[in-house]
Amino acid sequence: MLVLRQYVSTSYEGMVEWLHASSDVVSWIGFGSIPHHTTIHKAAARIGMTLLHLLVGRFQWMVPDTVMPKLSGIDGTGFEDHHCTPYYTYRAQLRRSYTKLSAASHLGYQLVQSCAISHRPIHGTRHVRRLLREIPVPPDVIVADAEYDSERVHLAIRRRGSYGVIPVRGNNAVCRPMAGTENR
Repeated sequence: MLVLRQYVSTSYEGMVEWLHASSDVVSWIGFGSIPHHTTIHKAAARIGMTLLHLLVGRFQWMVPDTVMPKLSGIDGTGFEDHHCTPYYTYRAQLRRSYTKLSAASHLGYQLVQSCAISHRPIHGTRHVRRLLREIPVPPDVIVADAEYDSERVHLAIRRRGSYGVIPVRGNNAVCRPMAGTENR
């Protein structure tokens, strides 16, 4: 049910309301009655992220590839940990704290497959190998934005057995095939 809640992208209360409206899903899961939202919340706190990550991977195996192709996307974002302006930080000689989050998600199921967090400003390509390694089901195609256009990322994607769709960086860059991809 926690994987289903992530797929539906709702709160615990919203999940209970969604289950009340979806009697077929409740019978398919095998529940005699729908649990209270606090029960779902407590189960999520007890289950741990590792087991939930495995459950998301098993959920992906339940649907055949003909229905939903294995298509994943990688992207990242950064967060400042303080609310002071850059000018104040400069004048007060403060060091700004920063958190970088990179995530890989299945684009068909809209489920996060893996994520990597660092507490310093780094480039998103540094997280790619870890993200690819932690994806439970190897995707056929991996989509990313131009930030991830590097030879190292393309090699990591190919080693995983996937095909990468990444736009070329720069306004006047020329797209050339990389070594070993001419026959692909």
